[in-house]
Amino acid sequence: MKNKFFFVSGLIIIFSLFVSCASTSMYKVDPVPGNSVSGKTVFLEIAMAEWDRKVFPLMDAGIYNKGLGNIEEEINKIQSQKIVDLLKQASNQYKNLFNVEIGYDKYPMPKEFEITYFSKNPSADTIKAITQICNKNSADYLFALVGQMKTETIYAFGSKGANILSFDMVLFDKTGKPITKGEVKTKEIKMQREDASIITEYFDEAAIFIEGMINNMKK
Repeated sequence: MKNKFFFVSGLIIIFSLFVSCASTSMYKVDPVPGNSVSGKTVFLEIAMAEWDRKVFPLMDAGIYNKGLGNIEEEINKIQSQKIVDLLKQASNQYKNLFNVEIGYDKYPMPKEFEITYFSKNPSADTIKAITQICNKNSADYLFALVGQMKTETIYAFGSKGANILSFDMVLFDKTGKPITKGEVKTKEIKMQREDASIITEYFDEAAIFIEGMINNMKK
């Protein structure tokens, strides 16, 4: 059974990124206005969108995707621990960078919030969800990360695939206005079709770039 926390079916990331600085091609972020954040920030649990799998070539993709399906439970188990680690790393780093209080809350699941999550102009439902979370936590900002695995290349007979792991970040103020946005993307890493252990490598590499992204929120 898929856990809705790790596979957010139908998540549409409409990401309009304002990029003014990028130290490497692996992360991008726009520094926060005035280089400062004043007030408590609540961090949402990290959610994982559904794996973006290739469907062509038909035979190779079919074999590879079936292999991924066979180890889905193991993949979820590894992801569940890794995103907890990432959240702790990101929140502690942010706290030290801006010297502010932080809190935590669960990722809201309403469909409207998923669809407009990273849009430049959030819907009324999205704004309502953000303000409710901030009010509940007496917070001035909301920090969120959504990740997704994507298959870029599938090799002959579906023996392995080259995948990337990306994360989109947005910092909202308590009125639901996006303050800054960022993006992290790993390099392509090859993964055998039924070897879940390699998932650790994707998250370990992403953690390095998330660190760089957060550091560059302040210039």
